[in-house]
Amino acid sequence: MNKEDKKLRGILYLSPYKTLFITVLVALGVTFFTEITNRRSLIEAIVFAFTKPHLFIFNLFIIFFVLSFSLLFKKRKVWLIFLSTLWVAFGVTDFIMRSFRVTPFAATDFALLESVWGIMFLYLSVWQMILIAAAILAAIAGIIVLAVKMRKEKVDFKIAACSIAASAILVFGISSVYHQVGVIPDHFGNLPDAYDGYGFAYCYTIGLFDRGIDEPDDYSKENVEDILNSIGASAEKDNETKPNIIFLQLESFFDVNYINGVTFSENPVPNFTALKEKYSNGFLSVPSIGSGTANTEFEVLSGMSLDFFGTAEYPYKTILQNSTCETIAYNLKEQGYTAHAIHNHTGTFYDRNTVYANLGFDTFTSLEYMQGTEQNEIGWAKDAVLTGEILKSIDSTAGQDFVYAISVQAHGRYPREPLGTAERIKVYGIDYAGLNVAYEYFVSQLYETDAFVGDLISALAERSEPYIVVMFGDHLPSLDITEEQLRAGDLYDTEYVIWSNIGIERQVKDLETYQLSAYVMQLAGFSNGIFTKLHQNYRSNENYLSALEMLEYDVLYGDYDAYNGKQKYHPTNIKMGALDIKVTSAHSEEGFVIIRGENFTEYSVIILDGKRIKTEFIDSATLKTVEPVLDAGEPLPEKISVAQITKNSEIIGEVIYK
Repeated sequence: MNKEDKKLRGILYLSPYKTLFITVLVALGVTFFTEITNRRSLIEAIVFAFTKPHLFIFNLFIIFFVLSFSLLFKKRKVWLIFLSTLWVAFGVTDFIMRSFRVTPFAATDFALLESVWGIMFLYLSVWQMILIAAAILAAIAGIIVLAVKMRKEKVDFKIAACSIAASAILVFGISSVYHQVGVIPDHFGNLPDAYDGYGFAYCYTIGLFDRGIDEPDDYSKENVEDILNSIGASAEKDNETKPNIIFLQLESFFDVNYINGVTFSENPVPNFTALKEKYSNGFLSVPSIGSGTANTEFEVLSGMSLDFFGTAEYPYKTILQNSTCETIAYNLKEQGYTAHAIHNHTGTFYDRNTVYANLGFDTFTSLEYMQGTEQNEIGWAKDAVLTGEILKSIDSTAGQDFVYAISVQAHGRYPREPLGTAERIKVYGIDYAGLNVAYEYFVSQLYETDAFVGDLISALAERSEPYIVVMFGDHLPSLDITEEQLRAGDLYDTEYVIWSNIGIERQVKDLETYQLSAYVMQLAGFSNGIFTKLHQNYRSNENYLSALEMLEYDVLYGDYDAYNGKQKYHPTNIKMGALDIKVTSAHSEEGFVIIRGENFTEYSVIILDGKRIKTEFIDSATLKTVEPVLDAGEPLPEKISVAQITKNSEIIGEVIYK
């Protein structure tokens, strides 16, 4: 050992008591740092610490509890650095994510990592990703160097155990008291406000453990049966001619004309505005701001409220991975409908390609199964393609159809620097140039989504079949909009419009997201499904929300008493794409392999003997290898197939030729 190493080890040696004191100081520093990044403001972090010291100290205890485990190790300072670095990294991640979206960083975001990799380039530049990777590698390297050079020290298990036990008692004791007296609520209605009000460490940590729906205190078979008897059944209309029902969940869509002090060179949503004036509409209270598309989708499809689930939970990533759930899709299938899901984004996002089977869909057409797609300036698929895909799904069956289509074009991150292309719509009234650029990009995308809505309605109006079309925004965009800027509604309000050609009387009614499907079912003359009945017949009852919570718990986590003690719904044998991809022939020309068939797309890839081959998309009936893969006279491989490959290089579907 050289003198420098000995000197370093000597300097870094501290007694257990001094290490404990330093652990407290580090916890204090980390707590303050995470509050700065959480609020993106040093001043607001100071205000939080001094105006809500009981909550700041509570967050300090949480972080100290985690850091105190470092006292159990002989190289305790290495572990202290490692654990505190993790908290710092969480704070930095929260800062970055809240810069891109309104919703803060939560523990459940780790479940979405697989989906995020494919769209990171839409949020971060190459240099930003390189810097982040470099920072991570530098942190890892630094910790490794310290681990090698740091001397081992005797562990004082008494101090370590007392520190861990004391901080655990304080954390769990304070948490219990704060919940009992109402300092911290049981459920967060607004996650950004919760992070600001109760602190980063608490809100992030509670997301690690808070999953699913807690069993209601009065949960029993008898009480479930009482609810079912109370909600009864709606009187069904004479619906011999059942309408096709289409839901359009529009990414970040809302009427920007509600924003005070901002004007536009032309109305960004002319079709939506015209439809509101003639057809049923109202505000829709959605569960998130700036992100969380899948959770709005879940509430609409299931009729369940996310208020009873865990903090920032995505049911698509938890309970619905292995369990079915009553939805409007299942309910309409009981009426003879075929259920189609359509989304012009990758099919594996939020695990939709597997979750949709548990939601009752028969087909799912994702981006990989669409032809003629175009991308906007930052890489999101344009929504115009959805018109043809919706009509294709409807025409693929002889009977009536339920279609749930999700758009993506208006998705963020919204650029703060000009993209070099002239936006169609100019925005006036925004002083900050970067935000003005973001607005002009957003409203120009909004205009094209609105045009898709107009085109679809026009196409359906020319058909003889009956239709109900429900269109709504999934959440407001992450454009730093404040509630004070809105002339109507709040940050959790989008709007819906219901167009039909069956003479539905116009009504203006505000709804919760989880009430929308039951309302549409009622307009169509249906009342089947326990959540449909609950929302249609029990909404004005004082026990409405407690009944909703109990039924949600029963059918997802309880004893299925609402279904006579067993799960009523079973996964569908979902098919990717409304139309089958077929391979009819394969041959070689000058070493190139050429595949012929039906319904190929730009995401179709030839696979030879299990190896993916770089493929040229000629047209929907022809694929060709980009380079020669066979020698002169060499026969075709024994195994040939065509697979649909996502941008994340995942196979989402495969057709075997031989």
